[in-house]
Amino acid sequence: MDARRFPEFRSLVTIAVKEGWTVEMTGKNHWRWVPKDPCQTILVVSGTPANGDRFVRNLKADLRRRGLGV
Repeated sequence: MDARRFPEFRSLVTIAVKEGWTVEMTGKNHWRWVPKDPCQTILVVSGTPANGDRFVRNLKADLRRRGLGV
């Protein structure tokens, strides 16, 4: 299942872009989340998660750890 099918995923992308992050799909069907703060690490997540609820919950936690206000 494509990550873009989850409404919460799309809203996280919108929030991240508004806060200055770069969110892009890689050539290998993953999502690259690049924080505006260069001291933070880049986050790469699957483009086809197996469990949507867990995927979004874990993604939110990872983004919070990297400074995104979600």
